Amino acid sequence: NRYLVVDCKMVLTAYNNYVNEKDPVKSKQFLAEHIKALKNQIEELSKKKYQELKEIYKHTPDFVIMYVPIEMAYLCALEYQKDLGIFASGKKVMVATASSLIPILKTIEQLWNIYLAQKHTEEILKIGRILHEKVSNFSVNMGQVKGSLNAALNHYEDARRTFDGKGGILSQVKKLEELGAKSSKQLPEIDFEEKE
Repeated sequence: NRYLVVDCKMVLTAYNNYVNEKDPVKSKQFLAEHIKALKNQIEELSKKKYQELKEIYKHTPDFVIMYVPIEMAYLCALEYQKDLGIFASGKKVMVATASSLIPILKTIEQLWNIYLAQKHTEEILKIGRILHEKVSNFSVNMGQVKGSLNAALNHYEDARRTFDGKGGILSQVKKLEELGAKSSKQLPEIDFEEKE
C-alpha cells in the first residue's frame, strides 16, 4: 500500500532542436529553451502536489519523480545549469533518467522496508510494555491472593482451635453433656485434618 508518483510527460522539442541545430548561436538558444522547459516542468509538477492527494498522501514520499527519458537531455541541461537538481529538490521533485530511475526506486523500496521494520519494532515494544504491565499487575494480584489464602488459612486454624482446641467449644459442650444438658441430637464428628 505504498505509492510513488512518477511523471513522464516530458516534452523534449527544444532538446531535439538543440541536438539537430548546426548553428552554434541557435543551438545555444535551443539549449536555453530546453533548460527553461525542464524548469517549467519542475514548477508545474511542484504546483500539482501529487504527493498530497487525499487518496495517497499517507502512503507516498513527500516528492514526485520527473522522468526524463533521454539521459543526455538532462545531463546537458545540468552541464549548463549546475543547480538544476537543487532547484528541483527545493520544489519536491526528483529528476530521474533511464539509468537512475531503477536505482531510485530500489532505494525508496529499501527505505520503506526500513520504515516498516521500525514501525513493527515500535508496535512490538508497545505490546511488550503492555504485557510487562499486565505481568506486573498479575504478580501483585497473585501476591494478594496468596496473602488472602494465608489469612483464610490462619482464620481457619483459629476457628478450628476455637472449636476443638483446649477449652474450646467442643470440650465445653462435652462438659455440658456430662452435667446432663444433652439434647436429642448427636454432635456430629468434624474432621479438620487435610485430605490427600
